[in-house]
Amino acid sequence: MASAGRGRRLRRAGAAALALLVLGLAAYALRAPLLTGVARLLTVRDPVSRADLVLVLGGELNTRPFHAAALYRRGVAPRVVLVREQQGPAVRQGLYPHRTDVAVRILRRGGVPASAVVVLETPGGAASTADEARALRGYLRATGLRRVVVVTNPYHSRRARLALRRGTRGLGAEILMSPAPAWEFDEANWWRSEEGLIAYFNEYVKLAAYLLRGPGAVFPRLPGG
Repeated sequence: MASAGRGRRLRRAGAAALALLVLGLAAYALRAPLLTGVARLLTVRDPVSRADLVLVLGGELNTRPFHAAALYRRGVAPRVVLVREQQGPAVRQGLYPHRTDVAVRILRRGGVPASAVVVLETPGGAASTADEARALRGYLRATGLRRVVVVTNPYHSRRARLALRRGTRGLGAEILMSPAPAWEFDEANWWRSEEGLIAYFNEYVKLAAYLLRGPGAVFPRLPGG
């Protein structure tokens, strides 16, 4: 009897191990579509037509201002708005250019005239998407504009939309997301680079914290975010 029971346990353990092996092989074989799907949950792309303004979120220079300039050239909006970022010690001492100034130069080189570029100033400069949402709220209240196309990175677009919608609640604003095309990595290959892994992992952590903590959640801006 004891040997029969031991045999059944061994067979069950073998079946469980085989099932785990099959599941592991299946997950490995399907890793690309699974990981791509995980990334796409963070991305929001809205149909974009005419709007009152294009808002370029700070934190990244290699794609966002270029994409905003392309939207302007397409006639999507008559103005491009940025919120002046917080400046660090290196910028204050003139050792490093201010990222907002660089973004403006990219817009100008991309065909956006100076008269169409609006830089919003905030006390101390914007250090988060929440700061930019507050600046946008003040600008919309002062101008009466309502339809906003927002440019950011794809993986930041869902959380950015949440922050901007909450920040402009009650104004009747329409927030449309137009993520900039990927540069170093995108939804289809983010797990193949250290930068992509860090960016998507951090964004999921930030999104979870934002949803749990509500509109008051503030995250220090990192390069690219």
